[in-house]
Amino acid sequence: MYGRIVKFGIRASLLGVLLVVLLVVPMGCTEEDGGETKSDENVQSGDEQDISQCLDWLQSAQDAPEPPEFFADMRDNIVEQGAGVFPLGENLYYIVRFPENWGKQENRRLIFTLHGSGMHAEQVFSLWLGDTGWCSYALVALQYYDPSIADEEEAHCNATEIYAYMQTIFGEIEKHCPTDDTLYFFHGLSRGSWLTLPLADLDMAGHQYFSSFIADSGAPIDREFALTSLAEAHYWLYCSEQDMVSGDKNKCDEMENMVAMIEDYQGVVDKFYQDPLGGHGMFQNSVTAVEKLIHYIETF
Repeated sequence: MYGRIVKFGIRASLLGVLLVVLLVVPMGCTEEDGGETKSDENVQSGDEQDISQCLDWLQSAQDAPEPPEFFADMRDNIVEQGAGVFPLGENLYYIVRFPENWGKQENRRLIFTLHGSGMHAEQVFSLWLGDTGWCSYALVALQYYDPSIADEEEAHCNATEIYAYMQTIFGEIEKHCPTDDTLYFFHGLSRGSWLTLPLADLDMAGHQYFSSFIADSGAPIDREFALTSLAEAHYWLYCSEQDMVSGDKNKCDEMENMVAMIEDYQGVVDKFYQDPLGGHGMFQNSVTAVEKLIHYIETF
């Protein structure tokens, strides 16, 4: 049985044309900056788990589709930081990184991150990898956009397809890496942000992988969803009042409608951070928002 169909009709979807600065900003997790551990509180005093099989699996990754030449250096840097890139089809793939100290950690967190329209997994993966505050987290990014397809909608997987890929990815991860007692968090940027709605609905009715959904700078526009299972899904949302969309409207105006829908379906909005400054994407524009997000994730 389907729930109410909700439609937003404000403007056409904004393409995710951003993050060029990442090509010139050094990034990565090292032993010196916290690649081994983020905090003493996050390390066990005993019962260390062996993650050698997990790290070997990451190193064995091969045959993944190559990114556009523009992102080749970014891919190389990610792999140098210990990530593996695995194929999901002709032009789709996923990136995974587990920190070397994962077996010692007591409070484990895994971030599954989704890029925006026309973007690549390397871009959004690098946002998380580039901040040493996240170096003790496992990171996963899905390339769900096929640049060989001309039509924008057809080029991006829909929520049902993404969730099916997600199940495949987590199945592989849990086969090779220790994930007992690990908390999973979903992060979506731009297009990935509004996809948190149908994906949260699928997850709450399905495996319930995620402790919370992080919606970053994106709301559904001119789209319909039949939501039935959003109740009790937790949300943390970010927008910027400087992220203008049309006329005098900004991204926060759009995301206020998204917040209302979440609450209407008995979802739980833990935080809606409306930045009077900033811009499109909190990682690129708001140190304060990122710090608050770290604190939020650590409270689970």
